[in-house]
Amino acid sequence: MNCTRPDITYAISRLTRFTSNLSNDHGIALLRVIDHIYNIKEYALRYEKYPHVLEGYSDTNWIIDFEKSKLTYRYIFTLGDATIS
Repeated sequence: MNCTRPDITYAISRLTRFTSNLSNDHGIALLRVIDHIYNIKEYALRYEKYPHVLEGYSDTNWIIDFEKSKLTYRYIFTLGDATIS
């Protein structure tokens, strides 16, 4: 779920709150999500122009002052020429 489209991620995360006590409305919402996934299954991101190379970059920065020590960490992953994470 976390590596898919944001619309699907949001809908599933909202529905998981009610897994132990689903009402009829929640069941209808779940069927709508499944129908949406079924209708978009042919859509995909295509990376054909650039070589299929997965690259990852990260940057970590420690503050020297021990009173205010805080870790700053960032990362980025690219596939071809597109950022994917």
